[in-house]
Amino acid sequence: MLTKHEKYLLCTYIPEHRDTVMEGFSSKVNLTDKNKAWQDIADKMKKAGANFKDEDHLRKMWTQISGRLRNKLDDARKTGAGKAEELTETEELIVQIIGKGQCEAEPPRHPGSRGPLCPGGWCCEEYHQIVWSLEI
Repeated sequence: MLTKHEKYLLCTYIPEHRDTVMEGFSSKVNLTDKNKAWQDIADKMKKAGANFKDEDHLRKMWTQISGRLRNKLDDARKTGAGKAEELTETEELIVQIIGKGQCEAEPPRHPGSRGPLCPGGWCCEEYHQIVWSLEI
């Protein structure tokens, strides 16, 4: 298990390898690339004094902490709260990495509908780039 500080460190090292770590397997990203990225993250974490087994442990921890945050954000949307409780500094970093957060821009409305196209006001930058380009 990682400490709060170690989780924060993990979240500061992932953005450097975001495209490799977050990307699915493709002609551009293969298992070797992913392993190298996680090994580099693990090396940096060890230099910073973090205590963990190996890079596979870091992958699992990243999956767990980012998954918990996704669930937290989704639960807030589903319950109608619209906004999750105050996010920690580490959670803010995770939101930046995974690109899932609350929209600051007013999403466009579909003609004839009452609500925004973006469900519950939750989305990512790519969503707004696509929707705003549609000229609704």
